[in-house]
Parts: sequence; C-alpha cells; structure tokens
Amino acid sequence: MPETHLKFHSSNGKRQVLIVQDEIGALDSLKDMIKDSYDLLTVSDGEEMMPTIIRKRDILSLIILNITPPERLTLDMIAILKSEQDLSRIPVIVTSADREKEAQSLLMGAMDFIPKPYPPQDVILARVRRAIELSEDREIISFTERDSMTGLYNREFFYRYAVQFDSYHQDMSMDAIVVDVNHFRMINERYGKATGDEVIRQIGQNLRTSVADAGGIVCRRNGDTFLIYCPHRTDYAEILDNAAIIKGTQNIHVRLRMGVYPDVDKTLDIERRFDHAKMASDSRRGNYSNRIGFYDKALHDEEILRERLLEEFSGSLEKEQFLVFYQPKFDIRQSEPVLNSAEALVRWNHPELGLISPERFVPLFEDHGLIRDLDNYVWRKVAAQMAAWPDLFIQSDIWECSPPALSADVAGSLLRFVSLATGTRKELCWERLPSALRMRFLSGCRQWDAVRCSRMN
Repeated sequence: MPETHLKFHSSNGKRQVLIVQDEIGALDSLKDMIKDSYDLLTVSDGEEMMPTIIRKRDILSLIILNITPPERLTLDMIAILKSEQDLSRIPVIVTSADREKEAQSLLMGAMDFIPKPYPPQDVILARVRRAIELSEDREIISFTERDSMTGLYNREFFYRYAVQFDSYHQDMSMDAIVVDVNHFRMINERYGKATGDEVIRQIGQNLRTSVADAGGIVCRRNGDTFLIYCPHRTDYAEILDNAAIIKGTQNIHVRLRMGVYPDVDKTLDIERRFDHAKMASDSRRGNYSNRIGFYDKALHDEEILRERLLEEFSGSLEKEQFLVFYQPKFDIRQSEPVLNSAEALVRWNHPELGLISPERFVPLFEDHGLIRDLDNYVWRKVAAQMAAWPDLFIQSDIWECSPPALSADVAGSLLRFVSLATGTRKELCWERLPSALRMRFLSGCRQWDAVRCSRMN
C-alpha cells in the first residue's frame, strides 16, 4: 500500500472494517477472505449497526453492508450515513444477490457493490483496498494536509490526526509540546526573508526527525510556532538543541523556547491542550537560561487567577475596591527624623481574595491595556487627598509642618497620555500645593525607575 496510506490504522496495525451480515454462511465466507488484512467487527442487522458505527466512527475505515429485508431500510441507512458529517467519511460497500440493487446502492452513496455469491478472494481484497484508499485520499486532499514551506502537517490536519491517534491509543500517555522561535522577526530583518524561511524549514525538519521514531507528529502552527504531539518522553532539552542546529545559513544562532503539557488530559479538546503548552512556552519568553516551561497545577491556577482579575477589574474599579495607602518618608539628616513626604501605594482589596499586591496585577493590566484606567484612578485619589490635607494640617495642633509631598507610581507608557496630567491638575488646588505632587515613572511595567518629576507644570 502506498506510504500515504500507512498512517491510519488500529492498535494492531490494521484498518478496521465493520461487516453487517445476517447470514452466517456468507459472513464466515467473507471473514475468511479478508481477516488476515483487516481488523474485523461484525453485527447482524441495522439495529446493531448504527450504535456500533457511532461508537467506532473515529477508527472505522470501511463498512461492508449486506442488503437485507426490508431492502428500503438498508438503502435508507446508507443515505443517513452519508448525510451525517462525522459519519459520511466512512466508505460503504454493499453486497447483495440482487444485481438490480447495484445502481440503487451507488446512487444512495455506496462506494462499491459486491455481488453474491462472492467473487474470488483477490477481487474482494482489491475492492476493499480500493474503497479505503479512495476514501482516505479524498479526505486527505480536502484538508490540504501539508504546509508548503516545511512539509509538516498543517494545523487543521494535525489536530484531526492527533484526535485519531488518541482513538487508536486511548491508554497511551501523550505530551502536547509547543516550540517557539525567540525574536524570529529580527532574523528576517537582518538576513532577509529567504534566509528566515530556510531557518523555519530546517527547524521543522529537525523537530520531525527528533520525534518520528517514537510515533510523534509535528505541525507548523503559524510563522514561527511549531506543535508536537508525541508519546510521553523526557528528552525535551535534546529535542530543543537539535532543532536549533541550522546549517548553511551564515552561522545564525537561533534561540528556541519550549512549552510542555506532559501526560495530557485527553478529555480536553485538542486545541485546549496546546493552549496549555503555549502558555508554558510563553512563561519562558526572554528567559535564555531556562528555555523549557511545563504546564502544571501552579501554572493552571495562575491562568485561572489572571483571567479572573482581568474579568473583575472594571467592576472593582467602579466599586472602589482599589485602596491607596500612604507610606511616610522621613528626613533623617536632622537631629530628629522629620516627616517630609509620603508615597502612595495601591492595593486591591478583593472581597474574596483579600489584599492583592500590585506585583500580581500591575504587569497584567499593563499587558492588556488596562493600566491607564488604574493610574487615573490612583491619581484622582491622591489628588483628592492632597486637596484635603491643607485644612487638616492647619486645624491640627499636632502638626507643626507643611503637608507632606506625595509621590505615586505611573506606568511609563502613560507618558504619552497628556490627559492624565491635565485631569490631575484640575483636581488639585495648585495654588495651595504648588510643588507637593511627585510622579515616579515605571520603567516598562516590572522594574522601578528612580527618576522622579518633582512637579507637573
């Protein structure tokens, strides 16, 4: 059988064929002719046939259906099979002693007709094989199986084949793996698109070579991301090292990262499994010393928390669950420490999760474009407090100094938003507090910058 037809098989290495036949003699005769080449299932009538087909639809390669009274019911079953999207891919060969039923069967959707008494064994085998091959070829072509650049499976066929692989190997532990090329865009920029394409092609071939012997499959998900579905293994670093070996391309050093969802939960949708692996890969973005991330319970819990915080942000802002605390700062150059300023710090007072540190939500909001809303909220709170403090300090006989200056952290990306400064200026009594407000800008969103603006003019 051609190489393209060696991919789909049952656990014993044979394609699975369902025979629907109520005549014991005819059933035994047909089984004897094809049992060495195919994995056989048998049922006696239509009542057993449909539940069996539905249960085995992912691994059935052919149905051999004998026309039995009432004949109309048998032909209607063929029409039903061909009308159901997830069953229509299974080819049907009809058998009958009535040659007049051949045309009717073919018109209803059968792929072939075998008369009774049966022809010689070699004829039967040839017709069965031809029906399976034609069906598989038609299916493969419809999915446009291969990525033109790498020769790997495209994503649609890859997902479908992974599901089919699981159907044949339900008890086998499998890994979903994502491999990403770090800063691939720069390879295109520096060396040109032709070289970039060659790098992608070689990475794909290297990955396929690494997992093929173990029965793994590989696809190119998009420009610089590859998916691997393979029996569970532990040599991930070796796979990554081999994939990064690029020959004949100006000694380009390619940096790869990998995300692994080991021993996948097969009750999850196949795309969801690779979403988990992708998350593990993204957790290693920019980390060149630890290139392999694993999807585990901790990463799963982090994913759930991140989604929850994003979903609840707007409502929490409206409910003013974000609290601003003021950390005092003292001048210790004098004989006694003197309060001279304070720093505004924001915490999320979540009704269920308690006080959440900004390290948990500031980078998240920065990544998703929400940080501006939070910064505006904090600055409004700070402005209102500063506007109220002069009267409080004047009325209090405890304080013998001016109200302390305040500083608050602002994401660096907000420098371009003039409305922040403008809005804050309107809420402050600048005549009363001409220089009391300080901004401290964040470098990126995860590292603090010591540079300060002493005042907004």
